Amino acid sequence: MDKLTELRELKAEFNDLLYLDEERACDLYNTDTKDEAIALLHEHIDTLIVEIDLATEEEEIRRAKESDDMPWIDPAFRTMADFDRMRV
Repeated sequence: MDKLTELRELKAEFNDLLYLDEERACDLYNTDTKDEAIALLHEHIDTLIVEIDLATEEEEIRRAKESDDMPWIDPAFRTMADFDRMRV
């Protein structure tokens, strides 16, 4: 299961948890209070969001490297303007 699907399912589970009574929530999540169950799910959701953000950043970096717009420019130069100044 991909992380976005897992996040959607956790969000739905979280929304369902909000409407459960205290006793049922404690039984389902093996906690002493409903607030503990909510905190557990909230932590899991936050962790998943961080993992998705990191994976997205890594994918963007990988794509940028693959589709290098100007592969002929020396990587020592940050911009085309820096490269042009050196040539003059």
